[in-house]
Amino acid sequence: MSAADEIKELKKLLDEGIITEEEFNNGKKNILRYEEPEKSTNNKKETEKPQSSKSRKKLVILVLVLVVSLPFLIDFSSSSRTSSSKPIQTTTTVTIDRSKAVPKTTTTTTTTTIPLPLLEICYNQLPFLAKADAQYGNNSLFLDGYGDGSGMFVESIAQVLNCVGVPKVIISRMENTNALMGIVEDEFGIYEISWSYSGSAGLDILIKEK
Repeated sequence: MSAADEIKELKKLLDEGIITEEEFNNGKKNILRYEEPEKSTNNKKETEKPQSSKSRKKLVILVLVLVVSLPFLIDFSSSSRTSSSKPIQTTTTVTIDRSKAVPKTTTTTTTTTIPLPLLEICYNQLPFLAKADAQYGNNSLFLDGYGDGSGMFVESIAQVLNCVGVPKVIISRMENTNALMGIVEDEFGIYEISWSYSGSAGLDILIKEK
């Protein structure tokens, strides 16, 4: 209820004779007395509101400025750190006096070993007594088998054949050779081989390079 309404109520009571003129005036003064502080407080609130809103606006603007400028501050600080941490590049120039330079000479010595012919190696591996019944020369090797009281034994002949690498097929043909066959010939690798057999002369073999 406003002050005017309260005064109207008092006036109505006065007109009805419920209160006196003095009571009406006192009540009216009291109503007006309480109305003035409320107006003053309302005026203060109205004057304070703009000030508080202004301060809030200033605070919001300050926060926005900080938020916008923060990435630039961070970028500047990081760039200053990286720039300070970069290594210093130095260039060293070396001058060579070619007139005083001594050229290096490299000497390469190559040693070539010529292997002995296989026939000669196999001949040298024979026992001393067996060599008396064998002959080597001109890249050929002759084996004189055991005949009438002289000649190489079968074991020595087999040693030479295995050393030279005569195929087993040819060795098998030699074992089955008889006097009626005469001279039998064959070849393997880089060699030619021929042989004959008789009871008096034994098994004679000739191996030579092609």
